[in-house]
Amino acid sequence: MGDNMLNTNYYRHLLFLYLAGILLFCIECEKTPTFPAPITADEISQIPFDKLCGKIVFRRLLNKRPDEYFFILLDAEKQTLKDVGYFCPNVPTNLALSPQSDRILFSYFVLKADFQTLLWQMYVMNLEDEKIQNVTSSYFDDSYGAWTPDGRKISFWSNRNMLSAIWLVDLEQDSSFFLKKVAEIARTRCAWFPDGNRLIMADSDSCGNAELLIFNPETKTTESLIKSNLAANAVVYKHLCLSIDGSNLLFVKSFAAGYDGIWLLNLISKESSQVTTGFFDWHPSWSPNMDEILFSRGNHLYIIKPDGTELAQVTFAASTDEFPSWVP
Repeated sequence: MGDNMLNTNYYRHLLFLYLAGILLFCIECEKTPTFPAPITADEISQIPFDKLCGKIVFRRLLNKRPDEYFFILLDAEKQTLKDVGYFCPNVPTNLALSPQSDRILFSYFVLKADFQTLLWQMYVMNLEDEKIQNVTSSYFDDSYGAWTPDGRKISFWSNRNMLSAIWLVDLEQDSSFFLKKVAEIARTRCAWFPDGNRLIMADSDSCGNAELLIFNPETKTTESLIKSNLAANAVVYKHLCLSIDGSNLLFVKSFAAGYDGIWLLNLISKESSQVTTGFFDWHPSWSPNMDEILFSRGNHLYIIKPDGTELAQVTFAASTDEFPSWVP
């Protein structure tokens, strides 16, 4: 009897230590960067700084260091490239630099220790002290965040209440609000107009076709911008990015067959045009002066003119560089 009790207590202690280890491991992975990514003078010398301006952040996965993710900050004026974030083993995605260039918004696949469940959560990292904070703490998937122009709120997709929808979190009030139900297959980041009163979101119409809508959170009204003649399971609209003057929208037309191209929609004429013809072109982001479009293709970042000309490579490391964000 005594031996059985000792064995039971022993295994209980082992289980406790195991669970505590997991929790501490996850906490450690949410701390500030500790292992800098190697950035060489050769790579910096190849960057076309003369074609760039402002600041750009992106995620880097080094070929020789799998499962380690870095946030890289490119400063065009200073002509520098530096590591500003380190994450392991959980995965950060969908980066967005704040309008004030002082914070990085991203989605983070983290372990919720209460339920031993991995969920997408929204985090913000301050560039000054490199500390991160969960801004949409929930027991659902929260992802695809987009800053409002004043940097005080963030729209995001979530499956809260078992419903695919766009939500809004007020960072000052630390509270979240439901905005609009959307098709789950069309989940992606939204794009805010400069006045912060309306946003563009992806959805599907009553026939199941991919659609882009303008939504007014105050009046709850919608306006259709563009529709596909193909069903949403054949093509969806992704990664919306509005120009700083609110006149032109970038988006990815993603086909189920595996082709992803960047398109431009003129919101005044309602005419759309294809910008890139690569097979995997994602995450478009406008330059501050709207002269260039930054995007990820394959393992590197590229820029291109809005008319589809003057394609130029931006990053050159032995890595996979994705999710670029140019400050609005």
